[in-house]
Amino acid sequence: MRRVVRALAVTTATAAAIILGGGVASAVPFTPGTWTVTPSGTIGATAGVTTLTAGPPGQAATVTLTCQSSSVVGGVALAGATGSPATLGNLPQGSVRFTSCSGPFGFNFSVAHLGNWPLQGITYDPAVNSGTTAGRITNITARLTGPFCTATITGTAAATYTNNDWRLVTNPARTLTVSQVSGCLNLLQAGYTAGFNGAYTLSPHLTITAVP
Repeated sequence: MRRVVRALAVTTATAAAIILGGGVASAVPFTPGTWTVTPSGTIGATAGVTTLTAGPPGQAATVTLTCQSSSVVGGVALAGATGSPATLGNLPQGSVRFTSCSGPFGFNFSVAHLGNWPLQGITYDPAVNSGTTAGRITNITARLTGPFCTATITGTAAATYTNNDWRLVTNPARTLTVSQVSGCLNLLQAGYTAGFNGAYTLSPHLTITAVP
């Protein structure tokens, strides 16, 4: 009798999922035990306009730095990993490049990528966009240099990667920190929080899969 009850419960739950999901039982993001990345090896990426916004903690952004394009040259995709968070790739120093960057009053800025930035996966959803990895870019350190202004940006930024369009997209939430500020007309100050917004299409096209 208990087996019958359990079977009915499973059947009812599956039917409800199908009805609510429009005919397809949907999955939910899970924390993987094993990740696989194909192909592995050297990777590149391109992005259009990227923006960095900054401002006092808990307040609206007061400064925006816009770069007309960005690229990755010499990044590394790892073949696989275990656990969560798991390092699935690395962006070695200098591999992330920004061009035609400008800030307040139209001043031109350069952005230097310092140190290695690991790409980490945290959760995986196989039902969204042919597979969606939610993760983060850690150990971010970037040095901004412009007229009468230098500053360092550090921290971790959340990001997602989707298999269907091979795009790595950062979350623009202000989880980064501004430090080592010199000049900048007091528009950019140490202790400000910063957020980075960019969408990078990877090449070669990577497919990330995972199992619990």
